Amino acid sequence: MEELVGEIFSEDEVPQELAVREPDGSFLVPGWAPLRKLVRELRLDLPIGKHATTIAGLCMALALAIPQAGTRLIAPDGTVLEVVEASARRVRRVRIHPVAGARLPSSKADPH
Repeated sequence: MEELVGEIFSEDEVPQELAVREPDGSFLVPGWAPLRKLVRELRLDLPIGKHATTIAGLCMALALAIPQAGTRLIAPDGTVLEVVEASARRVRRVRIHPVAGARLPSSKADPH
């Protein structure tokens, strides 16, 4: 079921944190992460549209297919999206490498 609709959480299960900052300054995010929220929280300039509302959707739109793990895609603003984990049907995890010099949040919890 999760292959088709994404992760399913029970009532007592807490979803994982949206973006985890890595030592190199990149962010590891689940494929189901909403683009609008990532753009706002990580101060990115990624394109949001009706065909790409999640980071996985953006990766698929840029690749024109379901990209395999290890694929690196470049968003229009220069942000590098690295597919970390993928199945034949969906992108599961993506590492976001922001554009050099971008003003990033000081911590993953800081939305400003």
